[in-house]
Amino acid sequence: MASLARWAFTPATLLLALVWPVAAQTSRPSGDTTAKPEVGAGILNGSIRLDGRLDEPEWQRAPVATDFIQQQPDEGKPATQRTEVRFLIAADALYVGARMYDELGGRGVVSRLVRRDASANADQLTITFDTFHDHLGQTEFTINPAGVRGDAYGPGGAFPDESWDPVWEAKTAIDSLGWAAELRIPLSQLRFGKDSLQTWGLQLVRQVNRLNERSMWAFWRLNESGGPTYYGHLTGLSITRAPGRVELQPYIVGSSTSLPTTDPDDPFFDQHALNYRVGADFKYLLTSNLTLSGTINPDFGQVEVDP
Repeated sequence: MASLARWAFTPATLLLALVWPVAAQTSRPSGDTTAKPEVGAGILNGSIRLDGRLDEPEWQRAPVATDFIQQQPDEGKPATQRTEVRFLIAADALYVGARMYDELGGRGVVSRLVRRDASANADQLTITFDTFHDHLGQTEFTINPAGVRGDAYGPGGAFPDESWDPVWEAKTAIDSLGWAAELRIPLSQLRFGKDSLQTWGLQLVRQVNRLNERSMWAFWRLNESGGPTYYGHLTGLSITRAPGRVELQPYIVGSSTSLPTTDPDDPFFDQHALNYRVGADFKYLLTSNLTLSGTINPDFGQVEVDP
């Protein structure tokens, strides 16, 4: 929903406010760290190509969540680096487009490649939903500039469980402005109410590694308990039909090996080798609270040792 520019009670400025709307964004008053922010989800009428570029016109029309507040190191002060996060709802998925500006551009971005759900000691964006809006649930998705994904689920106020591995997609890109991310989260992987128009709790947290800065969209202080009761609101989620019951995500992994040799005539030594593997992960919703998870030819991306 578009918000109007601020105005004083004069005819000229009143007219200006009525005819000059500004981009819809976080509804928290400027400088207010206690008010719960709110952002709407746009309706996706076209298509989104996941490439981390945010160049589709649909993103520009979507409301933006911004005005992050530092929790560390300068508690309660505005974030030093601007963050913009947008949401689009489609019939089968929720799309998230995030732009993380950096005053040093791409040179300031810290990016490391690690296993899924692992701590990367890098820049990171965390998106957490309270999908039933009961101030208890936490459905968490994280992404870093290298495209490393993390996810956790904690229904009923429980501490989020990182062993929960839904099927979802994300792409990132580092450029002259900083870094950006596009996420596609299938609605079949989420649990929520039956209303056709919904509001979810929402928290957004950005970590800027080189500044050791942690900033939050819905702010709470370090001496406060935090959690879903402090979350802001994601509104306008139009869910017109029940989500699908199955999600399938294929993968292909390739590797190249080049080793030195002391005997180039050794017929049993292959100095150069190419290998690949293919497989798929899937989840099938058996009942409202029972999901079957499976994999075909797993890539063992989440185990420390493959016996």
